[in-house]
Amino acid sequence: MSSSSTKQYIFILGRERELCYQELISVLSSFCFKYDIHSLTDFIVLINFIEIDLEHPLDIQPIAMRLGGTIKVYEVAGVSYDAKPKRAILDSIVERSSSDRTIDFAISSYTSLIKRDELNKIGFSIKKELRAQSAPIATRFLALKEEAIASLAVLAGNKIPLKGYEFGIFQYEGKTIVGFLVFLSDPNFWSLIDFGKPAGDKYSGMLPPKLARIMINLALGSAEKEKDQPVDGSKINGRTLVIDPFCGSGNVLLQAILLGLDVIASDVSERAVNASRKNAEWLCEMPRIECRKEQWSLFQADAISEKLLEDLKLQINSYSNIAIVAEPYLGRPKKLKASYKDIDEYDEVKELYLAFLRNIAKLFHQSATNQTIGGHSKSKPVFSLVFPLVEMVGGDRFSLFALSVDEIEKIGYTIIRKPLIYGRDYQIVKREIVLLTLNS
Repeated sequence: MSSSSTKQYIFILGRERELCYQELISVLSSFCFKYDIHSLTDFIVLINFIEIDLEHPLDIQPIAMRLGGTIKVYEVAGVSYDAKPKRAILDSIVERSSSDRTIDFAISSYTSLIKRDELNKIGFSIKKELRAQSAPIATRFLALKEEAIASLAVLAGNKIPLKGYEFGIFQYEGKTIVGFLVFLSDPNFWSLIDFGKPAGDKYSGMLPPKLARIMINLALGSAEKEKDQPVDGSKINGRTLVIDPFCGSGNVLLQAILLGLDVIASDVSERAVNASRKNAEWLCEMPRIECRKEQWSLFQADAISEKLLEDLKLQINSYSNIAIVAEPYLGRPKKLKASYKDIDEYDEVKELYLAFLRNIAKLFHQSATNQTIGGHSKSKPVFSLVFPLVEMVGGDRFSLFALSVDEIEKIGYTIIRKPLIYGRDYQIVKREIVLLTLNS
């Protein structure tokens, strides 16, 4: 007979809070765990996971590793009502300590009640007490130098949480919560994927790698699930394919490979296709990267051409779930806020988007006769697309999606959710992430 328990985790979201939150919800929907979710702040989320069967306990790593917009994940180690987290941290180190090495540890405060100087006092006091125990524990405390939160660079440089600990302090409903770090989004890895590619091209694909990951996850989380079949615990039912018809230098392609998904990428530019191929081959040669030879394919095709349909239609019918993830074209780069004469180009950009959506709709209407694959019902294809959002003189914003939405719906698409915005304050051309699906 199975029994149940609850585990609590705290997720620290990235800069685009709403986008990162929606990605987290989308990824959680692909797993079979029961949970309830609470927001501590706009970028800190507490989740209670209910472990239905203790013989198969929750493993947070597969969830955390899929996320592009989550910076850290903490497992809750203790709760107190007196805003004094020292005892919970001390006990947690003792519980996890090993006498054959020096333990590095850091502490971060996500509450205004405990400042940097107080954290450093707590850290050095813990170090002193551990050394004075009957069975001394050697520790190295990574003192904070500026803010009350340990930087990603410091944590990654000291191989935390792999070879040490970081403790986070949080405040929720009058309680002080202490968590220990179980996942850190490696800044060095993301930097390598972004800037270390052998064939980066600022003129052919500028979609940030983390955003590419988030867009894939949003699409997969929006795919229809089979109502009568349980999810297998790690992914949605059936085979999944990602398609990017505007691949540029291949950031969607690389992220799909890293997620273990099959992916087909194409571009009208031969240069872009060659760059994507070079980057994908580079990724697959990396140590510890699992990459199947048949996992990805590339070809040259205009996204509004019949050739794209011919190349895709023979491949898509073996997949239960299909996500089209792409950044078509955002218009010319802009250094200053735009006037209305500066957005004349978007008449042509709009026609590109609509022509592409008409073209790809034909592909799925032609393949609609096969509704089951290997015993799994085929989901409707989900589109995760970037539309340009332009900052205008006078404070207005020009949204290509808002201008196009009526025509998009007339073609036969349904808007899944309100668009999500990605972009720094200083950027003139931001991105609207739009999720669509085709009507039956």
